[in-house]
Amino acid sequence: MILRKTKRTPNIEKLELLAEEQGPESLHEMLKKVDPVSAENIHANNIKRTIRALEYYELTGEPISVHNEREKERTSPYNFSYFCADGRPGKAVCTDRGQNR
Repeated sequence: MILRKTKRTPNIEKLELLAEEQGPESLHEMLKKVDPVSAENIHANNIKRTIRALEYYELTGEPISVHNEREKERTSPYNFSYFCADGRPGKAVCTDRGQNR
């Protein structure tokens, strides 16, 4: 498996520097202006997600919260099946755990 390093654009570096010099709250304030929904859902100290939301807005002109909502509504092309086993035959571990949530 080949892992690719995320391309670091000059804008990402600029935002990281801004967070380092002025604190993560400065980035979060920028996010509140362009995407208040994401700002509500992303903690101010989560610099990586804040930068990603700002970057997405800059690249597309659309708030990432709008993109995320649209993606939630899409039907997955995959048919997921879940299997659980705890080593004991006849135990419904997944069902029991799921009901306790």
